[in-house]
Amino acid sequence: MKFASAAAQVIFFLFLVTVSVGCEKISFSPVMAPTNLPIVNTDKLNFQDSKTKQHFVSLNQCINNIIDANWTAIPYQLYGNFYKSSWCHGTGATSDCRITSSTVDNRDQHVLSLYTLTYPQDYSTVFGLGLDALWVPAEAGWGAHFSFSENGRGIIGDHWGVRFDKYTTLTDQIESTAVLWSYDQYQIQETLVEYSFDLPLRDDLALYLKSPEAMRIRRLEQIQALAQKVKTTIETHQATICDLGPSLNNGIPPKCTPRSLTPEEEVEELVKAEKYFSDQAQILNENYQELYPAWLKAFPMDQCWP
Repeated sequence: MKFASAAAQVIFFLFLVTVSVGCEKISFSPVMAPTNLPIVNTDKLNFQDSKTKQHFVSLNQCINNIIDANWTAIPYQLYGNFYKSSWCHGTGATSDCRITSSTVDNRDQHVLSLYTLTYPQDYSTVFGLGLDALWVPAEAGWGAHFSFSENGRGIIGDHWGVRFDKYTTLTDQIESTAVLWSYDQYQIQETLVEYSFDLPLRDDLALYLKSPEAMRIRRLEQIQALAQKVKTTIETHQATICDLGPSLNNGIPPKCTPRSLTPEEEVEELVKAEKYFSDQAQILNENYQELYPAWLKAFPMDQCWP
């Protein structure tokens, strides 16, 4: 096998944050009813740090400069721990401007959501920052879903990510997908392998935003690094697989007895991983000039990112 050389040629998610091989999903806005607590105006919020306040105010102002009378605006409301407002337009957008797993691929929609976080016992005191931006084209082409969350204190994980989906017809069917994420994962049977550049969230994101070419190179470096880590994990016999016990037909999954992969299984996993990483690199290399503007269409990072 030429796994190492293939990875070298590379130089290489989105929701509840779910990241799994081949089906990364960006975090979706929480789907819950607003609370009955009185709403505090944004200028009355007590941010626990000044930088978060500055970023929140800047994003809120920029969003309001983007939208016009064609947009639906959902005022800031409390949804559990989330103090959130949303804006949307397009025939595919929902009336409440939510982004959910059942609507994320609706054609012709542009949805923005900005939130900070709070604890119900002191809902005027807020912390953290989150942004979701979804754009799905009406015509064939690439759509993008950007998500950012920081200082979530366990309510929501800190991350940034963009999922790009290519729509080739006027249906919701997706032809191919590319993902940028602040960390990357690959599942080898029962063994999860992870890789990140270990940079502060905003510093990492800034490197991707410099240009389409910078985005391509940075992601290729990440793919290459994870591919090598996966290869090492398999070749040093660290990956495990389940031997399943008998099914008792009681709704409980069969017992898993973990064991190391056999030599044949290791070869199979190496082939599978090589193809996966090669495919990811190919999609990026062939489409990065279209992916970057789709990202900025979802949210104008070059104009609004604080």
